[in-house]
Amino acid sequence: MPGPSTQLIRGVALFADADDAFLQRLADEFIERTYAPGETITEEGEAGRTFVVIESGDVT
Repeated sequence: MPGPSTQLIRGVALFADADDAFLQRLADEFIERTYAPGETITEEGEAGRTFVVIESGDVT
């Protein structure tokens, strides 16, 4: 499965000024996932093991 686009990653403020080569390395490491409505992505207080970028949809 292809990873996210470098444009999506650049849309994250943390990576806005990163160079294209760095963004491509990130894109190559990221895994794109789709979650079903109501599915838990992460729990408050859970140890951080992932970096999540929400491309579309609502999160509560």
